[in-house]
Amino acid sequence: MKIIILLNFVHVFCLTLTLDDYLTDCWGNKCRDNEKFLQKMAVDQLNPNKYVHISYKTFESGLIVFGPVIPFEGTRYCMIYVDNGKTYKECEQTRVFNNNSFDKGNCIFSPNTYENGYQIESRRGRMPVRVSFDGVYYYGYFDKYTNCVSFPDVYNYRANVMSLQRLEQYITYLHCRN
Repeated sequence: MKIIILLNFVHVFCLTLTLDDYLTDCWGNKCRDNEKFLQKMAVDQLNPNKYVHISYKTFESGLIVFGPVIPFEGTRYCMIYVDNGKTYKECEQTRVFNNNSFDKGNCIFSPNTYENGYQIESRRGRMPVRVSFDGVYYYGYFDKYTNCVSFPDVYNYRANVMSLQRLEQYITYLHCRN
């Protein structure tokens, strides 16, 4: 009987997806998977040909940052993100969303904090978000402890840190299937 229960647990455990199933590791200008496998996310609401990849980074402290991946100085995969009010660039190793995420419907952005069949992504009070205003999408995170949304501008790399009250109608939260 114990063996059957253990086999059922292993079977269920293997079918459970995590955020890692939707990410591809990239180092500088080389990714583990084919570039065509990387998820393209719109930047300009009126021009679908303007896109970025999006990335997720976890610090040793467990805090996360979320932001766009754009080319820098000939290096293909550099994430820009905001932390403590400053914009940073990470070109060594980034975790880029692949097209198993949004293209396959396994991840969505929603204005709701609850979506049936999905789990909101949150690490130590930080939640990845997409901010949409002035015809542009920005990618960053909401920190529930500071009640602020932090995101970089993809055009001038300026750090933006704004209160949730100011941006509430413009943000959507990242949810992925669990």
